[in-house]
Amino acid sequence: MSSVTALGAASADAGRGLRTPLRERLDQAALKLFVTRGYQAVSMRDLARCLGVQPGSLYYHVQGKEELLIELLEGTLTELLYLTRRALRDQASPGAGLPAFLRTYFDFKAEHEDELRLLAQGIPLLPAEVSADIQVLREAYLAELVQVLQCLPLDASAPCDDLARLLLGALSGQLYWQAPDRELQGFLLQALHAKSRPRSSPS
Repeated sequence: MSSVTALGAASADAGRGLRTPLRERLDQAALKLFVTRGYQAVSMRDLARCLGVQPGSLYYHVQGKEELLIELLEGTLTELLYLTRRALRDQASPGAGLPAFLRTYFDFKAEHEDELRLLAQGIPLLPAEVSADIQVLREAYLAELVQVLQCLPLDASAPCDDLARLLLGALSGQLYWQAPDRELQGFLLQALHAKSRPRSSPS
Protein backbone atom coordinates (compact mmCIF):
# COMPACT_ATOMS: atom_id res chain seq x y z
CA MET A 1 0.00 0.00 0.00
CA SER A 2 1.33 3.50 -0.77
CA SER A 3 2.33 5.77 2.10
CA VAL A 4 -0.47 8.26 1.60
CA THR A 5 -3.02 5.50 1.23
CA ALA A 6 -1.81 4.01 4.48
CA LEU A 7 -2.09 7.37 6.22
CA GLY A 8 -5.60 7.84 4.88
CA ALA A 9 -6.60 4.40 6.07
CA ALA A 10 -5.13 5.05 9.49
CA SER A 11 -7.70 7.75 10.22
CA ALA A 12 -10.51 5.31 9.54
CA ASP A 13 -8.97 2.26 11.16
CA ALA A 14 -7.30 3.87 14.18
CA GLY A 15 -7.97 1.70 17.19
CA ARG A 16 -9.68 -0.93 15.07
CA GLY A 17 -6.67 -3.07 14.23
CA LEU A 18 -5.40 -3.96 10.79
CA ARG A 19 -7.44 -3.55 7.63
CA THR A 20 -9.89 -6.41 7.30
CA PRO A 21 -11.16 -8.27 4.22
CA LEU A 22 -14.46 -6.40 4.64
CA ARG A 23 -12.64 -3.07 4.55
CA GLU A 24 -10.88 -4.07 1.35
CA ARG A 25 -14.21 -5.10 -0.17
CA LEU A 26 -15.70 -1.82 0.99
CA ASP A 27 -13.04 0.14 -0.89
CA GLN A 28 -13.72 -1.88 -4.04
CA ALA A 29 -17.49 -1.43 -3.73
CA ALA A 30 -17.12 2.29 -3.11
CA LEU A 31 -14.95 2.71 -6.20
CA LYS A 32 -17.43 0.82 -8.37
CA LEU A 33 -20.54 2.62 -7.12
CA PHE A 34 -18.99 6.09 -7.00
CA VAL A 35 -17.93 5.76 -10.64
CA THR A 36 -21.09 4.16 -12.01
CA ARG A 37 -23.73 6.04 -10.00
CA GLY A 38 -21.92 9.16 -8.92
CA TYR A 39 -20.57 9.90 -5.45
CA GLN A 40 -23.51 12.03 -4.35
CA ALA A 41 -26.06 9.37 -5.33
CA VAL A 42 -24.42 6.63 -3.24
CA SER A 43 -25.25 6.16 0.44
CA MET A 44 -23.64 4.01 3.10
CA ARG A 45 -26.78 1.89 2.94
CA ASP A 46 -26.13 1.31 -0.77
CA LEU A 47 -22.60 0.19 0.01
CA ALA A 48 -23.82 -2.15 2.74
CA ARG A 49 -26.40 -3.65 0.39
CA CYS A 50 -23.72 -4.20 -2.25
CA LEU A 51 -21.59 -6.05 0.31
CA GLY A 52 -24.47 -7.99 1.85
CA VAL A 53 -23.93 -6.60 5.36
CA GLN A 54 -25.82 -4.39 7.79
CA PRO A 55 -25.17 -0.64 7.33
CA GLY A 56 -24.07 -0.24 10.94
CA SER A 57 -21.22 -2.70 10.50
CA LEU A 58 -19.50 -0.39 8.02
CA TYR A 59 -18.97 2.27 10.66
CA TYR A 60 -16.55 -0.01 12.47
CA HIS A 61 -14.27 0.48 9.47
CA VAL A 62 -14.94 3.99 8.17
CA GLN A 63 -16.61 7.14 9.44
CA GLY A 64 -18.57 7.75 6.25
CA LYS A 65 -18.47 7.85 2.48
CA GLU A 66 -16.45 11.07 2.38
CA GLU A 67 -13.60 9.30 4.12
CA LEU A 68 -13.80 6.51 1.55
CA LEU A 69 -13.64 9.04 -1.29
CA ILE A 70 -10.64 10.81 0.22
CA GLU A 71 -8.72 7.57 0.67
CA LEU A 72 -9.43 6.43 -2.88
CA LEU A 73 -8.34 9.76 -4.37
CA GLU A 74 -5.19 9.99 -2.26
CA GLY A 75 -4.25 6.42 -3.07
CA THR A 76 -4.65 6.97 -6.81
CA LEU A 77 -2.59 10.15 -6.90
CA THR A 78 0.12 8.76 -4.64
CA GLU A 79 0.58 5.64 -6.75
CA LEU A 80 0.57 7.58 -10.03
CA LEU A 81 3.06 10.10 -8.67
CA TYR A 82 5.37 7.34 -7.42
CA LEU A 83 5.32 5.48 -10.74
CA THR A 84 5.89 8.69 -12.69
CA ARG A 85 8.87 9.75 -10.60
CA ARG A 86 10.40 6.29 -10.90
CA ALA A 87 9.96 6.31 -14.68
CA LEU A 88 11.48 9.77 -15.05
CA ARG A 89 14.41 8.88 -12.82
CA ASP A 90 15.28 5.97 -15.10
CA GLN A 91 15.52 8.06 -18.28
CA ALA A 92 18.99 8.47 -19.79
CA SER A 93 18.32 11.90 -21.33
CA PRO A 94 16.03 14.83 -20.45
CA GLY A 95 14.43 14.63 -23.88
CA ALA A 96 13.09 11.17 -23.06
CA GLY A 97 11.09 12.53 -20.14
CA LEU A 98 7.88 13.39 -21.96
CA PRO A 99 7.44 10.00 -23.67
CA ALA A 100 8.16 8.35 -20.31
CA PHE A 101 5.63 10.57 -18.53
CA LEU A 102 2.90 9.79 -21.07
CA ARG A 103 3.73 6.10 -21.22
CA THR A 104 3.49 5.85 -17.43
CA TYR A 105 0.12 7.58 -17.44
CA PHE A 106 -1.35 5.33 -20.13
CA ASP A 107 0.05 2.19 -18.50
CA PHE A 108 -1.54 3.27 -15.23
CA LYS A 109 -4.81 4.06 -16.99
CA ALA A 110 -4.91 0.57 -18.49
CA GLU A 111 -5.03 -0.91 -14.98
CA HIS A 112 -6.81 1.83 -13.05
CA GLU A 113 -9.23 3.61 -15.37
CA ASP A 114 -12.01 3.66 -12.76
CA GLU A 115 -9.67 5.28 -10.24
CA LEU A 116 -8.78 8.00 -12.75
CA ARG A 117 -12.44 8.58 -13.54
CA LEU A 118 -13.18 8.98 -9.86
CA LEU A 119 -10.25 11.36 -9.54
CA ALA A 120 -11.76 13.63 -12.20
CA GLN A 121 -15.24 13.39 -10.69
CA GLY A 122 -14.47 13.42 -6.99
CA ILE A 123 -12.08 16.27 -6.25
CA PRO A 124 -14.58 19.08 -7.02
CA LEU A 125 -17.05 17.49 -4.58
CA LEU A 126 -14.80 17.83 -1.54
CA PRO A 127 -14.72 20.90 0.73
CA ALA A 128 -11.53 22.94 0.44
CA GLU A 129 -10.39 22.11 3.96
CA VAL A 130 -10.78 18.40 3.25
CA SER A 131 -9.10 18.36 -0.16
CA ALA A 132 -5.91 20.19 0.90
CA ASP A 133 -3.75 17.05 0.99
CA ILE A 134 -5.13 15.93 -2.36
CA GLN A 135 -4.32 19.31 -3.88
CA VAL A 136 -0.73 18.94 -2.66
CA LEU A 137 -0.48 15.63 -4.53
CA ARG A 138 -2.03 17.14 -7.66
CA GLU A 139 0.45 20.01 -7.62
CA ALA A 140 3.33 17.58 -7.13
CA TYR A 141 2.21 15.60 -10.19
CA LEU A 142 1.85 18.81 -12.18
CA ALA A 143 5.35 19.87 -11.09
CA GLU A 144 6.82 16.66 -12.51
CA LEU A 145 5.34 17.45 -15.91
CA VAL A 146 6.48 21.08 -15.72
CA GLN A 147 10.05 19.90 -15.09
CA VAL A 148 9.82 17.55 -18.05
CA LEU A 149 8.64 20.36 -20.33
CA GLN A 150 11.36 22.71 -19.09
CA CYS A 151 13.93 20.28 -20.49
CA LEU A 152 12.47 20.61 -24.00
CA PRO A 153 13.35 23.37 -26.49
CA LEU A 154 9.83 24.81 -26.40
CA ASP A 155 8.75 28.17 -27.77
CA ALA A 156 9.11 30.73 -24.98
CA SER A 157 5.61 32.05 -25.75
CA ALA A 158 4.16 28.90 -24.18
CA PRO A 159 4.79 28.93 -20.39
CA CYS A 160 5.54 25.41 -19.21
CA ASP A 161 3.10 25.66 -16.30
CA ASP A 162 0.21 26.56 -18.59
CA LEU A 163 1.23 23.95 -21.14
CA ALA A 164 1.40 21.26 -18.46
CA ARG A 165 -2.12 22.08 -17.29
CA LEU A 166 -3.38 21.86 -20.87
CA LEU A 167 -1.75 18.47 -21.32
CA LEU A 168 -3.22 17.10 -18.10
CA GLY A 169 -6.59 18.49 -19.14
CA ALA A 170 -6.33 16.59 -22.42
CA LEU A 171 -5.48 13.37 -20.57
CA SER A 172 -8.39 13.82 -18.19
CA GLY A 173 -10.79 14.63 -21.02
CA GLN A 174 -9.82 11.44 -22.83
CA LEU A 175 -11.66 9.47 -20.14
CA TYR A 176 -14.93 10.93 -21.39
CA TRP A 177 -14.30 11.23 -25.12
CA GLN A 178 -12.69 7.79 -25.44
CA ALA A 179 -9.85 8.85 -27.74
CA PRO A 180 -7.54 5.86 -28.39
CA ASP A 181 -4.49 5.89 -26.13
CA ARG A 182 -1.87 5.42 -28.83
CA GLU A 183 -3.35 8.10 -31.09
CA LEU A 184 -3.68 10.63 -28.27
CA GLN A 185 -0.14 9.99 -27.07
CA GLY A 186 1.20 10.47 -30.59
CA PHE A 187 -0.84 13.63 -31.09
CA LEU A 188 0.43 15.20 -27.87
CA LEU A 189 4.03 14.43 -28.75
CA GLN A 190 3.56 15.89 -32.24
CA ALA A 191 1.85 19.00 -30.87
CA LEU A 192 4.71 19.66 -28.47
CA HIS A 193 7.25 19.05 -31.21
CA ALA A 194 5.47 21.72 -33.25
CA LYS A 195 5.84 24.13 -30.31
CA SER A 196 9.59 23.59 -30.20
CA ARG A 197 11.86 26.46 -31.12
CA PRO A 198 13.34 26.02 -34.60
CA ARG A 199 17.01 25.18 -34.57
CA SER A 200 19.35 27.75 -36.01
CA SER A 201 20.44 26.99 -39.57
CA PRO A 202 24.19 26.70 -40.08
CA SER A 203 25.63 29.80 -41.76
